[in-house]
Amino acid sequence: MSRVGKATVAGLFALGWFGALAVASHAGGFDGRAWKAAYGSTERKNPRAAMVEEVKAALETGMTREAIIDRLGPPEIEKDGVLTYALGVGGFGVDYSYLVLRLDGGGRLSSVSVSRG
Repeated sequence: MSRVGKATVAGLFALGWFGALAVASHAGGFDGRAWKAAYGSTERKNPRAAMVEEVKAALETGMTREAIIDRLGPPEIEKDGVLTYALGVGGFGVDYSYLVLRLDGGGRLSSVSVSRG
């Protein structure tokens, strides 16, 4: 194989490898459009379940309710300063999961948890 041919093969290999890394990193990351599109979903296999760890890491204590809703869209349930987002059934589980965001008296994020059942 000529030098040009070897360089082309090496370049295609590198492009494929970096492309695979990009797809892999996006596959498990937060996708705001997909999260918001799952609003109200009753599907057991909700795409939100795969994003929940990234969402939890991105939410900061003290964020305003408005900032949270701007990022995640409206919750399925909002009552008494608690925003609840449906996650579906994750992994090998049988129970439905929810992302639960508690706000303090000033409407700022005070805690983040995942509830099952």
